[in-house]
Amino acid sequence: MVRGPVKIFVASPGDVKAEREICRKLIKEWKDGKIFDIESFFWEDDALPGFGSYTQEVISKQSLQADRNGSEFDIVIVMVWSRLGTETKYFLSGTAEELIIALLNSYPSPTRVMLYCSDVPIKPSRIVPEQLAGVNSLRSCCKDAGGLLFPYESVKKFDRLIKTQLARAIRERNSPDIATSDDLSRRNRRIRRKATDEFADVLKGIVRRLAACESRIENNRKACLSLIRRCAEYFASFNARKIQNVQEHLRANLANFCNAIDREFKFSINRDDIELFFQAKIVLAFAPVQSATIASLRNEFIQALTSAISKAQDYKTVIVEMSKLINNRWPKNIHVIPKHCILNRIQEEDQIFDEIENITRTISELLKRKNGVPTQGPAARSA
Repeated sequence: MVRGPVKIFVASPGDVKAEREICRKLIKEWKDGKIFDIESFFWEDDALPGFGSYTQEVISKQSLQADRNGSEFDIVIVMVWSRLGTETKYFLSGTAEELIIALLNSYPSPTRVMLYCSDVPIKPSRIVPEQLAGVNSLRSCCKDAGGLLFPYESVKKFDRLIKTQLARAIRERNSPDIATSDDLSRRNRRIRRKATDEFADVLKGIVRRLAACESRIENNRKACLSLIRRCAEYFASFNARKIQNVQEHLRANLANFCNAIDREFKFSINRDDIELFFQAKIVLAFAPVQSATIASLRNEFIQALTSAISKAQDYKTVIVEMSKLINNRWPKNIHVIPKHCILNRIQEEDQIFDEIENITRTISELLKRKNGVPTQGPAARSA
């Protein structure tokens, strides 16, 4: 498959002009020299005048829609130093908003978000305590979200870092191992449209999806409990049989059992649950840099998330029990479970919930540690 140009978005507040210029010159040099096929977006060069519900929304929507084919940026570079920037409707700064929207878009797409934090000494006269507290809060949030950020002690060090790491990121993006299927492109377009909504709408959407997910999980859990009883009864009966032509008869018997299970039980297996919990983790991890305008909605989000996690943990226990029963009792040497059989899909659900469990473990830790998130004022910014 022929790939299009690598799309790079550069986000930063106004105090890292030198680093921003390094990125601009490097991208131009690689593009003009045909070293890499690149398209970049710098808001000061590429954004068009317009109107929205707030100023940053005009930039954010254009940056997300910069690719006319409907996919997100492949690489998002974010740089911060002593300032976070101007507060927006939903976040402590436009840079924070751009970073969080990029992260919300980064699963399941292969978008790479690269965060660089300057540790260059700051003149005391240039320090704005609220701004510096916001930067430190953002750095802490990134770690809570499971991010690896790169500090640098000088502009020269950043120059070396970005040349090496951006080149590697571009090569990895161009690797044939990166998924480029039509299905992934469709999912990316759906996610992109969702992320171009105002953040309040994104939060409401996650709350709705959590409720639907919780309902689906509960239905699956009940069905799985019934299936465990059905399988246990079958295996007890199956192991007691004494018949001639054992292999052929048992093979037919096992096939009939699989067909009967498929007729009797329905499971809604949905890999989008991984994306849902990933996005919930990002929203929660970055709560300290969110504005007071969504405090009540965020509380609703936390309640929905807590409830959904509880249901997911209960369901995981039942899935594990079912998987163990299948693995321990199913005679694979006689008859392999068909790929699309419910019994096989239960094991697929087990794998899905392994990934969800890893994410929800982080979420649970954040909920315990923060026990409710800062919602307004200076305390929120320095959390």
